[in-house]
Amino acid sequence: MTTKVLINDSQSVVEENPQKLSTGIYVLLTILYIIPFLGWLVAFFHAVSNKNIARKRYAQSFFQVVCIFLIVCAIAAIAFIVWSIIVGNWAVDFPSLINGIFNK
Repeated sequence: MTTKVLINDSQSVVEENPQKLSTGIYVLLTILYIIPFLGWLVAFFHAVSNKNIARKRYAQSFFQVVCIFLIVCAIAAIAFIVWSIIVGNWAVDFPSLINGIFNK
């Protein structure tokens, strides 16, 4: 069953397939999407496809989460590098740091 939807008050009409995904398909897509790089590439292609609107929306949300995760990782890496430059050494002596915390 297809429905016609008017998008953004324009004159172009796009036919969308409102086919729903089962729980098993969501689980399989999640397993596929969490594979680094390959899964993200598949999620990107699903996000721009027009075949199944439910799969498209799920891939878009998953791809957005991956992008936010990568941005947070990049910010953390930059913060660590800046902190290391300010402190003056690139390595943290974690045993002495933990001993300093617990010996107070």
